[in-house]
Amino acid sequence: MKEQKYPKIKEKEIFQEINKRTGIAYSVISEIVNTYFNVVKECTYNGIEVKLNNIGTISFIEAPTKYDYKYFDIRIKKKVLAKVVPGYKKPTFKFGKTFRQELKKNTKDPAFKDIIDMSDNYIVLDEE
Repeated sequence: MKEQKYPKIKEKEIFQEINKRTGIAYSVISEIVNTYFNVVKECTYNGIEVKLNNIGTISFIEAPTKYDYKYFDIRIKKKVLAKVVPGYKKPTFKFGKTFRQELKKNTKDPAFKDIIDMSDNYIVLDEE
């Protein structure tokens, strides 16, 4: 099994954390969050960009319809000509500037601070 680079949190654990911080019933939290996600999905399905304040924007890129598209069919092990591959929307997510800055600020390596503190001790060499 592939080793995970970063820890993960499940939806259930998020609901439990919200319950612990606010005291709101788990079922109410679940209903609100699921409704929120359903509204976001409906908006994106209808071509509406969704801006999540302080996090980023869910958007999409239009993948054009492909005519006379060739693909490799693994069943017959040959290239096959598809008549038409319909266009679709590719989802994209762009983190907001504030979120990126806060993430960078809060996740800097503490050892890096020592390197910055030593920056006053640089020796400038003359290049010839």
